[in-house]
Amino acid sequence: MQLADRIMETIPGLTGFVDFHYYGETFQTWYRVVGEPRIEACPLVILHGGPAIPNPYLDPHINLATSRNIPVIFYDQIGCGQSTHLREKPAEFFTINLFMNQLDDLLDKLGVSDNFDLYGHSWGGMLVSDYVASRRSKGLKRLIIANAPASIPLFIKCVENLFNKMSPGLAERIRRDEVEGTTDDAEYKKQLNVSS
Repeated sequence: MQLADRIMETIPGLTGFVDFHYYGETFQTWYRVVGEPRIEACPLVILHGGPAIPNPYLDPHINLATSRNIPVIFYDQIGCGQSTHLREKPAEFFTINLFMNQLDDLLDKLGVSDNFDLYGHSWGGMLVSDYVASRRSKGLKRLIIANAPASIPLFIKCVENLFNKMSPGLAERIRRDEVEGTTDDAEYKKQLNVSS
């Protein structure tokens, strides 16, 4: 049992799945609510990075629920963690609109769409930026963007610079795994650790 799992056993919370309907298909969104939901409390909804990094690395935010009585909502985005994985879908399926619709759906089903805060980390920060700009939700009270690139073209250039510094075999292996969708593979994760 990992430390995060042991910590979660001691903190009151609720986990579950909600159905997410998108263009005639039904998927599952996994969520976890930590803290006691209260009518007057504005929950903090946390969007993880990746887009394929499940949320346990953001567990330190649980402290907001335990020390400040702020309910914290974690969820796994489509294709990640405990939510529906869609390995057979082409890359074009995974649009920003898909992820924004999933967020709207979760907010509605948890009954917080009229009063919530957003925290987006890395890719989650890019997602909440687009969400705020395009959805203009009246229920959003506060927005926190953490460690998200300000410019996608600059981010891509920096990633390419990193690849250029790697051995050709390592860079090729990482790119191949990303294209083939085998980033859950132990060898892929090992290669990323070697390159960092």
